[in-house]
Amino acid sequence: MEILSATQMQLLDKCTMFGGITSRELMERAGREFFRYFQKINTSNKKVLIVVGNGNNGGDALVVARYLKRAKRSYTLLFLKNPQQFQGELAFQFSLLNESKYFIWPQVSGLPTCDVIVDGLFGTGLSRSPSGLIRKLISWLKSLDSPIYSIDMPSGFDANKGRPYQFCVRAHQTITFEYPKKGFFNPKYKSYVGKIAVVSIGLDKKCVSELKVSDYVINRDMVLPVLLSKRSQLAHKGTCGHVGIIGGSTNKMGAALLAGLGALKQVLVV
Repeated sequence: MEILSATQMQLLDKCTMFGGITSRELMERAGREFFRYFQKINTSNKKVLIVVGNGNNGGDALVVARYLKRAKRSYTLLFLKNPQQFQGELAFQFSLLNESKYFIWPQVSGLPTCDVIVDGLFGTGLSRSPSGLIRKLISWLKSLDSPIYSIDMPSGFDANKGRPYQFCVRAHQTITFEYPKKGFFNPKYKSYVGKIAVVSIGLDKKCVSELKVSDYVINRDMVLPVLLSKRSQLAHKGTCGHVGIIGGSTNKMGAALLAGLGALKQVLVV
């Protein structure tokens, strides 16, 4: 599976929209697929706090809220600003939700307790450290000690460099769209991303070939069908595939040699 940078994801979005899919439709798909995955792993009796930003990530969060409402789930909305002041897609999504009860940061007196948090503050478009009231909001969210599920990207995380800004959400799980992001694979800051789930929102995969992707990840679902495929009783070493080992820079050939020995041992055992 390809690993994309934030810039490449933005280009893929534009390419998909050029093919006739509107940004509104992509937002609907993003919120819906996040909800479907979230619904599978969180029981219906859990109270959800949805934190809504002022950009596209916030629009995704409002779609998630609408689907939670349809499912008769208990949720609370927390906005960065008065949603009555929203414009464009955010205003449209808020009108569809038709919700009159909500909270606006930092006025959280009376806010119900929550079991889980949906982080819809910032997505891959963030290019600087959160500031002002948002810093305090992120610190407050972390103090709640409830698992945080981030929409596409933990808020405050650099999608390209794979490191948190000074103030960053620490996600229990990041549910990201279409492809994993390059920044997810920095082991030093993996605890900010948490578990990674990739859900498809129907982006045009034909556009990926034009993005000059250089990074890939091999996951369990790609490998297991090959390893566990049924073999013919007449199978032999020439019909079951060949092992190709790529590795071994100058003075660092140990891992490649061990992999080769492991493949040889597996063949001998079989």
